[in-house]
Amino acid sequence: MDALLGDAEVREAVRRFRPNSDATEALARVAWSVVAEPGDGVSGALIRQLGAADALRFALAPDDLVTWGLDAVGEVTARTNRTLQEGRRRWTPRADVRSVRDALRGAHEVSARLVIPGDAEWPEALDDLAEHAPLLLWARGDARHLAAEERYW
Repeated sequence: MDALLGDAEVREAVRRFRPNSDATEALARVAWSVVAEPGDGVSGALIRQLGAADALRFALAPDDLVTWGLDAVGEVTARTNRTLQEGRRRWTPRADVRSVRDALRGAHEVSARLVIPGDAEWPEALDDLAEHAPLLLWARGDARHLAAEERYW
């Protein structure tokens, strides 16, 4: 996964969306949005604990490194290990630079904005979903309306 996080073209594409912030964390969130299903609680829990970039490195690392990492954490139940391994089987086939590059290119073509947790535009109500919350939002138009307190429904 370091090939993805270090890809110059992909990093430049992320900087178009987030010129004044940490490109690595934003890029990792974009990658997760391609790799994991929406609402995937396993990826969400990893991201909450490790941050998006480190969670991506950990989740897509070779099996021996994941085993070492779990051992380092300490009390990892068989169920936790099984859940992580099932997640890795889902994520690994989708983890490629081209898919992430295509997602960024498509968002750029429609003038979408990248909104991540912590941004002023982020709807705080989504945080109630905990590890099932979206990892990012692609928004078109005025993204400030996402966090507006007035609702019209």
